[in-house]
Amino acid sequence: MTSCHVCNKKTEGLTYVRNEPDGYYLCQDCLANAMAHQCSGCHNYFDDSMLYYVDSEGVYLCIDCFTHARRCSFCRSLVFNDNFADLGAIVACPGCYERYRRGELCVAGDDTTGVDDDLLDGVEELFEDAGGDDDATIRRHGYTPRTLFYYSHKSLNWTPGVLYMGVELEVDCGNVYQAAEELMQNFSDRVWLTWDSSLDDGFEIITYPASLYYHMTEMDWHGILDLAARHGFMSHDAGTCGLHVHMDYNALGRDLNERDLTVAKILLFYEKNWPDIVRFSRRTSDQLEQFCQRYCIDADSITDEVAALGTLEEVKSASRYHAVNLQSVGKNCTIEFRIFRGTLQYGTLMASLQFCLTLALFAKYTTLTDILQANFATLLGFAKRNKIPCREFEEYLGRKKLLAPAGS
Repeated sequence: MTSCHVCNKKTEGLTYVRNEPDGYYLCQDCLANAMAHQCSGCHNYFDDSMLYYVDSEGVYLCIDCFTHARRCSFCRSLVFNDNFADLGAIVACPGCYERYRRGELCVAGDDTTGVDDDLLDGVEELFEDAGGDDDATIRRHGYTPRTLFYYSHKSLNWTPGVLYMGVELEVDCGNVYQAAEELMQNFSDRVWLTWDSSLDDGFEIITYPASLYYHMTEMDWHGILDLAARHGFMSHDAGTCGLHVHMDYNALGRDLNERDLTVAKILLFYEKNWPDIVRFSRRTSDQLEQFCQRYCIDADSITDEVAALGTLEEVKSASRYHAVNLQSVGKNCTIEFRIFRGTLQYGTLMASLQFCLTLALFAKYTTLTDILQANFATLLGFAKRNKIPCREFEEYLGRKKLLAPAGS
């Protein structure tokens, strides 16, 4: 009998996960904790490094299904495994093809009738070629490298329990192509760049997942930020930029219930301290409404863990444009802290990362009552007691006058 690749248990019902060059078997418990998902096209399981996430559809696709998927010219749904009708310049899914055969939809040359005008542009392949932008300096929005490195003092492979953080820093109004080329010449082993439609003349700088220690000691944020500023970029002052921090969901607890409870506690801390969270974030009211809304949870009604988990279930389906984005849990097994305004100041960036790590660990290891009574001063005390790096966090809290004692 085959053994699980992680826990070595011999059991029935193992799932085969494909990676490069071969694959491995996982039991159901270890599969739930793995960075692996099921392709929506062929329904096989793959490492995240071999999958593409289609944000608009909420689906994962392997490379083969990625390159062969089509979008129906009528209903715009995705069609996999060549399960579509080719009507010249038009592609139809099975349902729309039946309607076409019954005369409910018509095809005339390169046009269709019976559908909205914005769908009359002919057939558009959903995806670029799988390797189409591997050599691009700035890649399409949503791009993720096929192989992710997980940087910590332990190894370059994903290690259970490490609270990895991936940073997305938006910069704007600068010399785009020269800066991008120089960034990739110097930092391509640590970051990649993507376009973002919310920016005027800029891009996103996205880091590989890394521990806080790596961000502080090895990522060379000083060099990255100085380079961006030298090429005329702004972040905070541009008014269009955010700073997003993705954190490994799998490290927030030993099982799904513990992880969800940690996330629920994080949301409750935000709710109980919202005015101070906003001050910390430097966001304007318009930016909050557009990019990182409040969940408006009734924290005072939460009296036990069952109620906290129930509240979390109620907000899980909310859009990603919230202060803590939960949609990314299904996308890439992370929660995303979206509240921060962009910055080119090293101290502000480090303070934000130290806050995220401290809050996550505080929520993971303390009680619901502790969370409901906590504020920024509580977090700083927790960081100091547990030797979490927090110098920049403490200095930033002092500048923002956010160090009132808990309960004051």
